[in-house]
Amino acid sequence: MDSKEEGAFTILSTPQSRDINFNLRSTIGLQRVAILWDGGIDTRVFHLLERALVISVLSPVKVLHASEGLLHVLIDKELSIKNRSLFEELWWDLATHVIYDEWTLSVFPEDQIFTPLDGGRVFRDHCKDIVSSQSLGITDYSYDLFLFTDEWEPENLTVDPRQFR
Repeated sequence: MDSKEEGAFTILSTPQSRDINFNLRSTIGLQRVAILWDGGIDTRVFHLLERALVISVLSPVKVLHASEGLLHVLIDKELSIKNRSLFEELWWDLATHVIYDEWTLSVFPEDQIFTPLDGGRVFRDHCKDIVSSQSLGITDYSYDLFLFTDEWEPENLTVDPRQFR
């Protein structure tokens, strides 16, 4: 968060069975998406994310920001042109049917340089920092993702693991 108390964000982690171009993955991955808030938490964003996950169009998303009737979505640069059209069509439908409102959709690939005309000011000012400081997107599950990995190493256990056999 900056001196104007802007830039607060949340990282949402969810299992992901699709790759960036909506194909089934050979194994379930973990997707991390940043939600950039504008003056407080808007729970409609969670509803939107859940709907996107259910219809299998969350996989390319890296950052979401809803502000004053706009929904800004930063997507993975590897999303194909063909699939981007499908993505934008489905997300347009999600954005225009948000609870108690209708949001205008604006989609940006992660490698696009933001100009003053692209997106809202808060999105422009904070999105690059979030993307550069966080590990967003889909990764394979691994033991290293476990929160207590170090504590569960055999040498750090205070209980003899043989007693559980």
